[in-house]
Amino acid sequence: MSINPVIVIPGLGMSKIDMVDEKGSKIKSAWPFELDEKALLNELKGSIMKLMLFRKDGGFSDKIADIVNDVTEPLSSNPDGSAKHNLKVLALNKPWGEFTDGEKKYASKSFPLEELAEKAGAENVFFFAYNFAGDISETAKELDAFVSLVKEKTGCEKVNFLVLSTGGTVLKAYLKDFKANNDIDRVVNVGAALDGAYIAADIFSGKLDLHNPGELLMSLGGKAASLASMTGMLPGDVTENIISKSLNAIKTNLLNTNTSMWALIPRERFDEIYESGVHGSDEALCGKIKEYSEYSEKFTEDVKDMKFYQLCGWGKQTVPVSASRDMNSDGLINISSSSLGAADCGFGETPDSSSCAFPDTTWFFKNQSHTAFAFNDIAVKLAVKILAGEIENVNSDPNFPQFNYGRNIKNLKTKLIPKAEKAAESCSEDIKGELKGCIDEYEKILSETAVENDDNVKAIESRIETLLGEAGQ
Repeated sequence: MSINPVIVIPGLGMSKIDMVDEKGSKIKSAWPFELDEKALLNELKGSIMKLMLFRKDGGFSDKIADIVNDVTEPLSSNPDGSAKHNLKVLALNKPWGEFTDGEKKYASKSFPLEELAEKAGAENVFFFAYNFAGDISETAKELDAFVSLVKEKTGCEKVNFLVLSTGGTVLKAYLKDFKANNDIDRVVNVGAALDGAYIAADIFSGKLDLHNPGELLMSLGGKAASLASMTGMLPGDVTENIISKSLNAIKTNLLNTNTSMWALIPRERFDEIYESGVHGSDEALCGKIKEYSEYSEKFTEDVKDMKFYQLCGWGKQTVPVSASRDMNSDGLINISSSSLGAADCGFGETPDSSSCAFPDTTWFFKNQSHTAFAFNDIAVKLAVKILAGEIENVNSDPNFPQFNYGRNIKNLKTKLIPKAEKAAESCSEDIKGELKGCIDEYEKILSETAVENDDNVKAIESRIETLLGEAGQ
């Protein structure tokens, strides 16, 4: 079976962006943010000592907000929504098979593209890098040019899209302006923000509860979560001040006049936020964000004639400090957006698939975390099979039911199994046998495509950790 080339449209923050001079030479990295942690600590050392000694803010939160402003300013927009600085995206205008190892690592952060390449062919997988903080209409034009490039390189008449997370907003902008080109065969959306995200609207409108900043940091995960325990050590409302002032800097630089960020506001919340006037008064900007929002109203009808598929996470609370915390979601994207219409059911209730715009091509994964879709091996297999044309709807293959569980094999895949394989080379025979048994069990798990929970994954994780401890690893 011949497979159309696949263009991956990644989500927020998945593309590298440099700030450059007029000659195109790099000045600094605009994203990921450049931050000299050692210099930062030296700069803040005096303020921290005063803070802890006098138990008062004393301008400490202002210093932090200034730093946030400095690192986000390179991505800021002019009043008309255009980029304030010269920015250059690390573009990958070539197929996966020509990527360097570093480029493969960069492009695979949001989805294991090597598995897609195994099915579609390394010459048929492409990664569309873009300025996620840029003008959304310009991004759509760049995607159209990228589609033409892929068609030329592959000799194919049509391409497929694999849309991830906030890449859903880019997809809408592209279809708004270029659907008539008829270049797309099928679209597979994985945790995609097809109608924005309520958490984005809450940030725009200031509907966040910052009285428990530690809770916010924990919900963000990564380095932010590791800072959560420190918030209790700070006096009074200092942490709340830091987050509030930092958010104001982020809103000024990255939200208020940024059309890509406005594209993240659900249509139902748009009028409320637009009427607040945070966008300013520039007619060009106002026209762009209103045009995109108006298209959102007819987007569903506009894609009815397409091969359109959704993989959605549900059963998780949205970021706990947001006003929309009780909306059913994958932790970030509310289910009504990622599924194009599924009603907001209770956290323990199965979604009503009949309320989706595409009830026969929408799959649900219970307790699926937005940031862990790439490590749900079942969802990955399903997406690849759909892109390959092997699955057409929820009834095509009983091995991939419409309702599944959002397990996460990251810890096993990236850490524990490699350690177990290495330990098995030198440990005692008893432990070696048990470790190999765990590895065999892991391989059996990978053959599963329909599960109700992740108990077996957790059991193997626990067993390997115990055995590694016994082996002194």
